[in-house]
Amino acid sequence: MDHCGPRHLQLADLRQIPRGVIGGLIVELAEPVRAARYQERWERNLALWEAVGDGLRAAVDGRTPVTKVDRLPSWLLPALEVRLCDHDANRLGDDFVVIRMLELLGLADFEPDDDYVLSMLTGLVSAWSRIGSIQGEPVWWFRQDPELIERAYWRAYEIEGQGVVSLRIGTSQGSTSNWRTATKKMIEQGMIARSRVIEACLAALDRDFSSAASQWFVDMLNDLDLTSEELAALQPALRRQLQHHAPGAVKNALTWLKRLDQDGLLDDESTAPALEAALLAPTKVTAMAGLRLLSRIQTRTSSADVVTAARAGLSHRHTDVQRAAARLMIAAGASDQLLADADLLEPSVRRELGIQPGSPPPGSGSHDECGDVRETTDGNGRDAPRPPATQRDVAERLAALLEHADDPFELELVLDRLAQLGRTELLRPLAKRAQTIVTANVFHRLEQQLAALVLASIGSPVSPTVASSPWARFLHRRLSDVERSLNGTDAPGFRLATPTDPGGWLDPVEFVHRARQVDLTARRTDLIAALLRLGPTGRGEALRLWEKIASAVDPQLDQVVLYALGGVFAPDIKLSDRALGDSVLSDRALWVGASRARSPLADDPFLIEDGLGGAGQGRALDPTVSLVANPRWRPSRRDDEDELHLLVTYAHACTPASFSASGRDSWWTRKKPWDIDQPSASADVSSVWESFEWLDNIWLSWHGLIWPADAEHYAGVVVAPMYIARHWTTPDSTTRDALAGLRRHPGRFGPTAATTVALAMTNGTVEGRVHAGDAVVDLVSRQRISMDDLAAALERTAPVAILSRWANTLQHVAAAGRPEIVIRLLSRVLPLLPRDQHGLHSLLDLLHQEALRTNIAVDEPALRTYLSQFSGSSKAARSARAILAL
Repeated sequence: MDHCGPRHLQLADLRQIPRGVIGGLIVELAEPVRAARYQERWERNLALWEAVGDGLRAAVDGRTPVTKVDRLPSWLLPALEVRLCDHDANRLGDDFVVIRMLELLGLADFEPDDDYVLSMLTGLVSAWSRIGSIQGEPVWWFRQDPELIERAYWRAYEIEGQGVVSLRIGTSQGSTSNWRTATKKMIEQGMIARSRVIEACLAALDRDFSSAASQWFVDMLNDLDLTSEELAALQPALRRQLQHHAPGAVKNALTWLKRLDQDGLLDDESTAPALEAALLAPTKVTAMAGLRLLSRIQTRTSSADVVTAARAGLSHRHTDVQRAAARLMIAAGASDQLLADADLLEPSVRRELGIQPGSPPPGSGSHDECGDVRETTDGNGRDAPRPPATQRDVAERLAALLEHADDPFELELVLDRLAQLGRTELLRPLAKRAQTIVTANVFHRLEQQLAALVLASIGSPVSPTVASSPWARFLHRRLSDVERSLNGTDAPGFRLATPTDPGGWLDPVEFVHRARQVDLTARRTDLIAALLRLGPTGRGEALRLWEKIASAVDPQLDQVVLYALGGVFAPDIKLSDRALGDSVLSDRALWVGASRARSPLADDPFLIEDGLGGAGQGRALDPTVSLVANPRWRPSRRDDEDELHLLVTYAHACTPASFSASGRDSWWTRKKPWDIDQPSASADVSSVWESFEWLDNIWLSWHGLIWPADAEHYAGVVVAPMYIARHWTTPDSTTRDALAGLRRHPGRFGPTAATTVALAMTNGTVEGRVHAGDAVVDLVSRQRISMDDLAAALERTAPVAILSRWANTLQHVAAAGRPEIVIRLLSRVLPLLPRDQHGLHSLLDLLHQEALRTNIAVDEPALRTYLSQFSGSSKAARSARAILAL
């Protein structure tokens, strides 16, 4: 270990120096750091770490301390432990090397926990890469320090790690500086036993590691070139690997079992039942390999386990697997059982095998797979009604929202009750949890804002960061109003804008009853939110009630509310008239809210004439959705940029000046081009963003209640996340919450909403596509989205879609008991798609299977013309001919 640590410190040189001298120099240099003041803890830890390195170099340079120290003091050790946990630093520096030297010199001891082991893995391989000689190689390190093998190396097989911070470091980049290479060299040089490596790898594969982590151990075993005799002794472990969630582990186990079969060493009796798990693998290649091995076993034994295992292949998603499994059951003499299970087969396979079972009951389907489309609704697409929060249960309901505030209607009910509490000790039991949530290392989360309300109620105000999107800041302003009631700044009182319907509507009559009890001049944000939520029914009765109480209301506010309720209104005023000053009549945000309440889907000449002609201001939203070339995309670049990006444009998109509260452009409006209190105003939307701080699905859920009259307003916000979600590979609740908000929304559906659903159908995760299937069933069944609009949206997004994902989504629709939606939709969409688009065969095959299953005629003239143009022997052409032959 001669070249290690900062400036290639040599352990041999350090060992020639008395331990007390080294420790004394380190402490002398660290003491001033300890006494200094720092704004952040990490700054102090970094300075202490640098003092350790300086102390080691000072010892090598021959300096002596005033006082010798044989053990580093306890106040210094936490800074060293922080470096152990900083695995990124270990990839760039020699942190672990320095810490190990301190241990070998007897100056400190550290627990060989997970962080210690991961630091060793990254630190030694990184040193190997940087030094570029044998003295940086892990094998060389272990030869100098054999104790480290037992202390940390074998522990590495028990730890999954974090991405490449594991045994996998260096492997994915193709570097020769990696732990597979090092392990093989250690075996060759007799430093570790080959049998123990095999045992450790197999034990690791029995742990619940990720697919990527498990693959390292599979590759390591392959590097060892196991003999047939070794494999025969390991058959129990290989059979366990058939149940592994990692495809590579299953495939590798099948390869080894096939090799044992060829060598005549396979344990048929134990292997046959174990192969059932391999037939459940989603990939066709793996399942077919399992069936081939099972077929060879069937020729040697008549065990019932062969039939039981083959039965698992009948429900596979690939028809080739179903066909092979069915033929194996026939060869095994289990034709009667195959007939009983024929409903598991696709109709085309049943027809080919001559099996005609009884028709399945209408609407049968696996709700376990597709999800329950009525999970959050009462069957009409609306949330089941819930009672308002009471003082008794508000703390309990707020506690639930602190954990996950994904129910916007519940959130509104609880906020209404909180605003009525004023200064209270009722929320003190939630303070500890609220403090934890506020200090969590996340940004812009709604739960943090709710936690801030709890702390404000007990006199400990905090200010979590807020997303910069205008609608999120508008919602935050509503939270601030509640906070002022809780901390005693404002008088407690109910909220005008609390909806009376889960979809976000506020009953106009209820609004009037509330308005007569409060001072509207002190409720500006609350009033704007209430105006945007005014429901379409009961306007006449509400107007008559308002006229009775109008004399008790500020005359200028009377004009605004009268206008919102649809009253006769022809004021001789101009909003741009400077003579109005700061009066209510010049408050552009109030008039925008009133206009969008009065005629949400129509243009308003009154506002347009006075300069409020933007989309969502004086004009209704009229969006156009398109895919356009991304100017930042380069075919030679390997990054996350899309060749096409999504663009939602409006005929009269709001400009910085029209967003301005004053109507005049300024530096501020150019920098922040919006008026926060005009949340309905809309600018063009693009999927190319400089920042994704707005992408908080909880805020998205609440956004759906801002303007319930027009779902296009909500879809304009969630469509970009759905476009980006095509690349996601891990489940994320954004898709679920965005689609739930769309299904809940009572307003007008247009091209943006339809595009949102279409993009969700090509979501990168299975969970996302399940939620998309639920949305299709719900929205099409309730005629919220027409079949033609959804087909047009699918055509619009086809250039960026993966058609096999469409097929997967529509399979969930069929499984939910609505195969007719699948057939009708595909009959409209397929003629709009290029015949050479990759994955088209999956849609054609799905249409063929569902038509056979339901006996629904596929007779759309445009579709049949489209299908007749296919030729050749491709999968798509064969499916097209099969559909025409029905």
